[in-house]
Amino acid sequence: MKKIVATPFRTTVLALLLILCVFSVAVAQTDPSTSPPNQRAFHKGFLQQVLSQLSLSPDQTSQIDAILATQRAAVKPLFVQLKQDRETLMNAVANPASESVSAAASVVGGDLAQLIVAKLNTKAQIMAVLNADQQAEFEKLMKVARHGHGGFGF
Repeated sequence: MKKIVATPFRTTVLALLLILCVFSVAVAQTDPSTSPPNQRAFHKGFLQQVLSQLSLSPDQTSQIDAILATQRAAVKPLFVQLKQDRETLMNAVANPASESVSAAASVVGGDLAQLIVAKLNTKAQIMAVLNADQQAEFEKLMKVARHGHGGFGF
């Protein structure tokens, strides 16, 4: 039996693949365009359910709807780019050369970082619309969502 030696390169590639898999699942869960129709409805319905529990005024509702519409339009190209860059990474992993795998993994990491920043900016914009009581309730509901439903919240 041939012994497999863990080289620094191999360890790095495996670590990046593990990170990519974890983030891919997270992105797939939050990207409405890649989710099955029933899951897209759940995501949209879930956020609407959370927001409905905050006793929003009509003005707050319209402001948050505008924020979410803007956010969806802004991240759609990021998801398209991430999908392309993930395919490039998978191709690089299938035909490994240290430079191509590392470069492709860095690009995917950059894509994911942009999505995380967009998500945090959206949350900050929503929080700015809410009053103190609503902010506390929103945080509580999102904490439950992260722990009880696989991280759908902000």
